[in-house]
Amino acid sequence: MIGISFYLQDPHAETQIIHAADLGVKRAFTSLHIPEEKGDLVKRMIRLLKLAEAYGMEIHADVSLNTLDHLGISKFKDLWPLGIKGIRLDDGFDKETVISLSKVFSLMQVR
Repeated sequence: MIGISFYLQDPHAETQIIHAADLGVKRAFTSLHIPEEKGDLVKRMIRLLKLAEAYGMEIHADVSLNTLDHLGISKFKDLWPLGIKGIRLDDGFDKETVISLSKVFSLMQVR
């Protein structure tokens, strides 16, 4: 399946999402733990995720143990209502957390 990547700090992300959707793209990937990203990330994240979801895109996101603090959210499950259906786990997640997250999201692990 063909998909796109978009990033919170990319000023062209909205345009890329719309253009890809117009071409029939139905899958998107983003990263939610890039330490260099600054600013009101939650507002930006919500805007981009809702836009992608409105165009019928299935959204997957790269997350780490720092994602919650980085975005100022309390739990990973808070990402589901924003349209994130799959997450890619970076290192450090314990077995219990992986099992818990697998009940909410489709999972991928970075190796």
